[in-house]
Amino acid sequence: MNNSRRVDSILTYYGKGVTPKYVGESSIIVLNQKCIRHNKIDYSFAQYIDDKKHYNEDKFLRVGDILINSTGQGTAGRVAFVEKLPQNKKVIIDSHILVIRTNDYFESKCLNYNLFSIEKQLQTFMDGSTGQGEFDKQRLFNVVVNYSQKHSVQKEIANILTDIDNKINLNNQINDNLERMAKTLYDYWFVQFDFPDENGKPYKSSGGKMVWNETLKREIPEGWEIRN
Repeated sequence: MNNSRRVDSILTYYGKGVTPKYVGESSIIVLNQKCIRHNKIDYSFAQYIDDKKHYNEDKFLRVGDILINSTGQGTAGRVAFVEKLPQNKKVIIDSHILVIRTNDYFESKCLNYNLFSIEKQLQTFMDGSTGQGEFDKQRLFNVVVNYSQKHSVQKEIANILTDIDNKINLNNQINDNLERMAKTLYDYWFVQFDFPDENGKPYKSSGGKMVWNETLKREIPEGWEIRN
């Protein structure tokens, strides 16, 4: 069975976002291009949009949507997948982001993986020669992807990809915790000088002797010295 298909044959919807009128806070979060990086959505760069205005329901993001930055050299072509959405908030994109949508989450997950794997190529799909060129969506639509059209296989692939993503996220959290621990340990030992003394007590806080070091222009524990 030939599983090769053009992107435009898979989509049920595509469109850009809205021109936002920003407000301090509302029930609608609006994403901009800074929010899209490494196939993830970073909500720390998001803002809020006026929720008193009516927006077409198709503009609001759904789980399984694929977002593609559409403006600016080096930015346009970056891909992100909507794995989940915040509770009690609607999410919309601004006019510099393209959303593409299929009729099934697992189909979208497979399509997203295909597109993210060629993200560098997508970033060359530019119309215009200036730094503010626009992403050429027609070239995107002509891209041929290859994965099984069977829903059961798509589901299996999507679940494997989710497991990998979860493992990556867990590893990142572990790395962050280890980095914080290392910084804390360094601070205790070499800034506060409260490393354990011979009795297991914090050295400086327990009255450990400190001596002036002319090189560092500060006191350091007795017996310590400066070396290359």
